[in-house]
Amino acid sequence: DNYMSCATCHQDGDHDGRVWDFTNRGEGLRNTTNLRGRAGMGHGNVHWSGNFDEIQDFDNDMKIHNRGTGFIAAGAHPPMGAPNAGRDADLDALAAYVTSLGKETIERSPHRQSNGRLTNEARNGKRYFAGTRTPGGGNALKCFTCHGPNERLTDSTIGTALPPAAPPNLMHNIATILPTSGQRLGGPLAGIDTPTLLGLHASAPYLHDGRAADLASVFNYFNGLASLTEPGSAHDLSSTGYNLNATDKSSLFAYLNQIDGRGDDDFIAPPVPGGLTTAAGNASVTLDWSNSTASDILEYNISRRVLNNATISTIAFGVPISLYVDNTVISGTTYQYRLTAVDVNDNESAFSGWVTGGPASSGIPISALEAWRQTHFSSSANSGNGADTFDFDNDGLVNLLEFAFGLNPTSGSSVQLPMAQIVGDNCIISFPEPNNMSGITYGAEWNETLAHEGWAPIPDTGTGGQHTFSISMGARPRIFMRLKVTPQ
Repeated sequence: DNYMSCATCHQDGDHDGRVWDFTNRGEGLRNTTNLRGRAGMGHGNVHWSGNFDEIQDFDNDMKIHNRGTGFIAAGAHPPMGAPNAGRDADLDALAAYVTSLGKETIERSPHRQSNGRLTNEARNGKRYFAGTRTPGGGNALKCFTCHGPNERLTDSTIGTALPPAAPPNLMHNIATILPTSGQRLGGPLAGIDTPTLLGLHASAPYLHDGRAADLASVFNYFNGLASLTEPGSAHDLSSTGYNLNATDKSSLFAYLNQIDGRGDDDFIAPPVPGGLTTAAGNASVTLDWSNSTASDILEYNISRRVLNNATISTIAFGVPISLYVDNTVISGTTYQYRLTAVDVNDNESAFSGWVTGGPASSGIPISALEAWRQTHFSSSANSGNGADTFDFDNDGLVNLLEFAFGLNPTSGSSVQLPMAQIVGDNCIISFPEPNNMSGITYGAEWNETLAHEGWAPIPDTGTGGQHTFSISMGARPRIFMRLKVTPQ
């Protein structure tokens, strides 16, 4: 057409970073949008005013405003009118190309980690964005009101309403409309079509008229609104709005600058990890917790504070298993720990509850059982080879039994268990408690059969460190006795 092409403003589907004055088109000042990631009509009506409901409507622009010949010889139907799709094969091919610009064509964010994942700061920002974590101001952000939660990160839809009406869920008045914002299709501009946040890092300037040169300027524009009910107040991060501190803002901006279509449609937080326990060690604290029930858990993050202190620090990111040894503790100090689970799309769970722990010399004495585990398994934790229910030496005795009877858990020792004896009419098990034993309650039960049910407790008639369990045989041809140990 010897004038211009789509690529004049959208080279390779990108944008030129300019603001154009389309007042003569019945619009106003308009910031060029990036076509990448939008998949043509995949995000709803196009343009800031949502004035086209099909890509083929651009045939009107080609002829009327750009002085071109266009594609449809008989003349294009006006925007929001009868469909132009299917009226010219070349025009449909152009629309097909624009539609092919899905989220996989978005320029990858240079702000992500080298492995493509969000930075730790951006992960926090994602939780603020999703409203699953409340910033210091005390109010959860409402970004999802317009920007998700969906893979498009916009609530824009396809509609054919003409001014003064607007398609449902299409236009929002966020207090950015100025006289220079113009009109919509020659009629009133009631609001602005919600832009996607995909590829935000590569789409400055921002807002429909490009008045914001960077993300900080976007939010600064909304600072100081009267209340959270004002138009545009969802963007007020100042003390009159959501009251984000500098750290909170930095986290939010980090996330926004890293949205590039990789896992951005997944905002489902994994379940909170449970079963967190601590075990005191020599200048260390071992943390153990239950494996997550979710199949897509990638890692865990661990936070710590001095007992009841307000200052909280994350001491470990990206822990791949449900076990961690904190070797940065200070002797004489008692700590509290909590953790979160992180899935493959960098969604983080809520925090677990605080659990107290400290090194052996911190005033939280190491128990006899923990010291025994430390001696035999080089860890005081109730996990792995040292777990109470694990039989390390395969002698039929779990570790808790070996501890309770002073046995070596690394060498077969089942023959050293106390044995029952018949004394007169009584069946008796009697044994001395191992030296310096603590933290164990001994018991015994009897039954006439080896059935699972029907076992009755036998009183301990021993004194001091001697335990004695006796049951009368009576007229019974046989009875069975078993020992039971329980950690306190």
